[in-house]
Amino acid sequence: MKKNPSSIPSSAAAETEFQSSWRLLDKFADTDVFQTLIDNEFKDPADIEKKEIRAIGKVLQYSGKKIPYYKAQFENKKLTASSFASLQEINQYPILTRYDLLNQFELLKPPDLDQNSSKVLLTRTTGSTGLPVSVLLSQESRSMFPILWQRLARWFRLDLDKRFARIRIPPDLFKLEEGKNNPDGNTVGRNSWMHSGLFFETGDEIHFNVSNSRKSQLDWLEKFNPAYLLTFPGLMEELALANNCKPVPSLESLISISSILTTSMRSRIEQSFEVPIEQPYGLNEIGLVATKCSAHRYHVNCEHAFVEIVDSQGQSVNPGDSGRLLVTSLNNSAMPLIRYDTGDLATLSSGNCPCGRTQPSFENILGRYIRFAGTPEGTRPRLNGLLKVLAKMPNELFKNIRRYQIHQMDNKDFEIKVVADGPISEGFKKQLEEVWRTLNSDGEVWGFTLTTVDEIASTPSGKQLDFVSAFHELDSDFATPGN
Repeated sequence: MKKNPSSIPSSAAAETEFQSSWRLLDKFADTDVFQTLIDNEFKDPADIEKKEIRAIGKVLQYSGKKIPYYKAQFENKKLTASSFASLQEINQYPILTRYDLLNQFELLKPPDLDQNSSKVLLTRTTGSTGLPVSVLLSQESRSMFPILWQRLARWFRLDLDKRFARIRIPPDLFKLEEGKNNPDGNTVGRNSWMHSGLFFETGDEIHFNVSNSRKSQLDWLEKFNPAYLLTFPGLMEELALANNCKPVPSLESLISISSILTTSMRSRIEQSFEVPIEQPYGLNEIGLVATKCSAHRYHVNCEHAFVEIVDSQGQSVNPGDSGRLLVTSLNNSAMPLIRYDTGDLATLSSGNCPCGRTQPSFENILGRYIRFAGTPEGTRPRLNGLLKVLAKMPNELFKNIRRYQIHQMDNKDFEIKVVADGPISEGFKKQLEEVWRTLNSDGEVWGFTLTTVDEIASTPSGKQLDFVSAFHELDSDFATPGN
């Protein structure tokens, strides 16, 4: 696999040296924003905590005065935001669920806010795991995304002079000159990167629709030779399979977005493309929450968000323990989200990070807990067992396979749906059947089949789900245990 230069433990000096290779646009020549990002990454943890307390206190005071929903909540619980003095006090404040966000939308914004102002953007989640919710983002909140993107680019050691490519749904790509969405088969591009090009001199960036065929996407990559590709992890795996698990010569790094990158996906993709995969942690509702370091920890972008890992009662877990991931937005005056339940599970990191950075961190994003909401007991170990064997399976057993999805039927039985353009390896079938017999050793026998299909539908946002259960309920996306 091509070496990833970000795998070396870092320091403020090393980060500054690498960043100096980027050329700021003349109008930003005197800005210290990007040096400040570096300085923040290596501050004394006590100083970071003090800044977090001040930032959270500011959000709590603003919300208690300006936001009707929080004003009522704080008064009901007799909470005084002005006295917020330690991070432990955040446990007293109510958790905001997706259900709350959906049903209390009008009360979660300032009464005098002009929602049609150009300074406010209405964003909407995709709803790929449940009903979508909407959030209003202030100009300050939106402006943080391209700034924090530069931290991502620096940690991933991206060369801004090279070509950057995206494969996504048309609404998320560059528009045609007349403002229309890019049609299938067409390439739309700009002479600078979408986010980095706002501040730095860069190479060009090209976009292609996710709805194009996998063959045309591979041909596109071969034709335009980008160094970096940003797309969904499921699509990366499909491209790897469509290319017979061979690398695309020009690619130096892959950036995964929107969906959880499972162990089996990462293994298959990195083995095939022979390049590292990077994945930040972000939410449509908030923005870039955390950046992943070379030690595989997600360090919180403390300038923009505060993260908690809590138990079923909403209390902070101990380092090394797993729990629900909550995020508080720090820059969104249009609709502040306090202790927002992301629906994801993660582990609170313990000890100093080997990468040298001191920002709070978490790891092992285990996926959305709603992934198993409503499913019968025994679903999780069986799914994880299948994913584990798929991750370890040699590439030659994936010959002719172009896509697969694990599906749980309403009688609890499992099937793996496979899209293939030729015979499926007997070894592929045998390994899955063998592991399934082991997984059924809990005393209850669930059925397992492997089915070939012509197509597996993506979500409207272009995501490819690796697991779908007949027991999933749309409303489960709004159920927050223990709140």
